[in-house]
Amino acid sequence: MPLRRTRAYRLLVWAFRCQPVALVLGGLTAASTLVEVPALTAVLAACMAAFLLPAVVLGVTGMMMLYAGGLMPRDMARRQAMTGMLWRDVVRPLRQP
Repeated sequence: MPLRRTRAYRLLVWAFRCQPVALVLGGLTAASTLVEVPALTAVLAACMAAFLLPAVVLGVTGMMMLYAGGLMPRDMARRQAMTGMLWRDVVRPLRQP
């Protein structure tokens, strides 16, 4: 079975898509802390956690499923190829008009 069709791979793609949103919300949380807006800081921190925690859970679950299913490449060249494929699948929707 091709790697892209597995559920584990799709979980990794979704995990990598959630992380930039959490990073932006984390930056906004830090900025609101510096400006001293406590109500906004609490809301932004909660939103950041709402994106970051599922991303971590999805990523760890996807990696565990790849290892358990024997789909994780053993040698470094194939892992780098898988990482490139994963990166293209994560970024591709952003490039399409």
